[in-house]
Amino acid sequence: MGTAAMILLAVAPLTRAFWAGFVPGEVTNPNTVEDISALVSMLYYGVVFALAVVSVVQIARARVVPAPLRWAPAWVLVWTILTVSIGLQLFGSAPLGTAVAVLGSALALYGPAAGIAFLGILGIVLGNRRARARMTIGSGTHARPR
Repeated sequence: MGTAAMILLAVAPLTRAFWAGFVPGEVTNPNTVEDISALVSMLYYGVVFALAVVSVVQIARARVVPAPLRWAPAWVLVWTILTVSIGLQLFGSAPLGTAVAVLGSALALYGPAAGIAFLGILGIVLGNRRARARMTIGSGTHARPR
């Protein structure tokens, strides 16, 4: 279940256009289009959130990553929710072009990217640490890297 959730989570952004197809093009009442668009967006992000929670829990339960760091995806999930929520609140409460609006939009856009970068760097560091540990295990007859 965890692997399937992670695959679907990776593919979810590619299906965004499919979800947008549920919004009708021309309706006499513009409020109807707005309401349907909001509903479709909430459904999409609800599915993405559910897939993210399943993935985070499965990564933590797998116990492949060392103890405190196995919860790093959960940290990034919470970080993403906080930065997007705070960023949208700042952006929505300030007039366009003000410093608060710019800060809010930057926080909402770059906050999740910083979390993903953190996970990528953490993955590289842990992979490098594991490779070095494999080289030092044994009788010392392993070739040293140059």
